[in-house]
Amino acid sequence: MPRATVVTQSAPLRVHLLANSDYLTGFAHSTFRTYRDRYGLKALPVVLPDRPWPVVIMTVKNRTPSPAVERFIECAREVAKSAVGPQGPTARGRRPHVS
Repeated sequence: MPRATVVTQSAPLRVHLLANSDYLTGFAHSTFRTYRDRYGLKALPVVLPDRPWPVVIMTVKNRTPSPAVERFIECAREVAKSAVGPQGPTARGRRPHVS
């Protein structure tokens, strides 16, 4: 695996670096389709290992979340915990971050 030198979620920045330098990046297929013709991008048949994705819940400081938001956070935590399971990470090796 190449070493990450730029870490960003900005698709336009990643496309710019990809089209104008020697960077590599990964896109969801829908994002790739959006930019491929305009920038002459080509998808490479690369199988990458699964990596855990961080999961973050943010709320506004000093503001009480509504009951709907509290319930959503509760459900999100339940889903994240069930993905880990009692034996640790899932079979795919993913372990979500639960805060």
